[in-house]
Amino acid sequence: MGMHFKTAYSHRDRAISACKDLASRAQIYGMRSSAISDDYKAILDSIDKCPQWVKQYVRGWFECARESWRLKLVFFYTMPDGSLLSTHRNRDDYYEKCGLGPREVYEQATHSGHYWVMPNGTKRPHFVSKMK
Repeated sequence: MGMHFKTAYSHRDRAISACKDLASRAQIYGMRSSAISDDYKAILDSIDKCPQWVKQYVRGWFECARESWRLKLVFFYTMPDGSLLSTHRNRDDYYEKCGLGPREVYEQATHSGHYWVMPNGTKRPHFVSKMK
């Protein structure tokens, strides 16, 4: 016999609440992608015995939330001196405003990836990988 609807809805609501909390923490604290994935996996594990419609509802909700905060991430290149140069023309740290062309940035950069730009202007890595 399957899970009762009332129980399934309760699990769904608890998982959505946990997803909302995770989405909020991710943006407030500038969490790394790996930490977000670990927390999200724990949420999915908590509904493992639920019907498929509960799991799909939670996955769909989280994917929508993730897409909304991904719009807030900014792509940067890390230069040998530790400075971060943006690929966004409207930012003061845009690489061409710093006197470099795309080829120079690509050849000189040590890392590249997406960063959270916090309200105070600091940058926190979300997903960064080593170049070359």
